Amino acid sequence: MHNWDVVLVLGIVTVGTYAFKISGLLLSDRLVNSGKVRLFLDSLPATLLISLVVPAIIEEGVKGLLAAILIVWCMYATKNALVAMTVGIVCIAVSRQLIG
Repeated sequence: MHNWDVVLVLGIVTVGTYAFKISGLLLSDRLVNSGKVRLFLDSLPATLLISLVVPAIIEEGVKGLLAAILIVWCMYATKNALVAMTVGIVCIAVSRQLIG
């Protein structure tokens, strides 16, 4: 590939990405906002969050599982996301120092 080929490919990918993003904004008002579609759209953020968090918990093993349990307990007890995240971070940091 020559330099102009790379520029051309990057330009096409950029236009495609922008078109994909803007089409979501332009077409979102045409979606039916009730029933199963509404249920799906309401549950999507939680699903995405779980898909990001669960692999990290699995990768950490027992330390990750312990941190996740403490985070859930702390969130339930305090209803404060910042405190819960801080507890999880401290738990992972301490366990990495002690266990390795």
